[in-house]
Amino acid sequence: MPWQLCSFHKVKDIQGHLRDRNNRKAILRQAGDIYACSSSQREALERFKQFKRDWVQKEPEAVRLFSEGFEHTLRYFDSPRHMWASLRTTNPLEQQIAKLRAWLARFTYFRGRANLDLALFSYIFYKDGALVSDASSEADYEKPTLFVA
Repeated sequence: MPWQLCSFHKVKDIQGHLRDRNNRKAILRQAGDIYACSSSQREALERFKQFKRDWVQKEPEAVRLFSEGFEHTLRYFDSPRHMWASLRTTNPLEQQIAKLRAWLARFTYFRGRANLDLALFSYIFYKDGALVSDASSEADYEKPTLFVA
């Protein structure tokens, strides 16, 4: 089964391999536009070829590393167009996972699976606004709470 590499991280990884930091903005923009501006896999490949022609002499290591596995960043084109934005990058999912980890870090102790389930339940409802009543202030929810089932 084919997998989709994250296009956001593929582009971001270029930064660590630049000869000249002055090229950073331009090379990242052109690499990002491969994904953001292409309406087909064929167009993305054409943009990629142009990217390589434009940058291989100036930033050979960055281009080499960006090229490795590049074809795995284009798998989202095989899906319906309305899904492309959510499939080509894992960044939004990673942001949600980080927020969930920060929420769970507030709780210092879980007694089994039921307590973890309650913490997850409270996170979902708290973030949805369902746990915030008119009588309570937001500050009340900033304190860690221990759930015991």
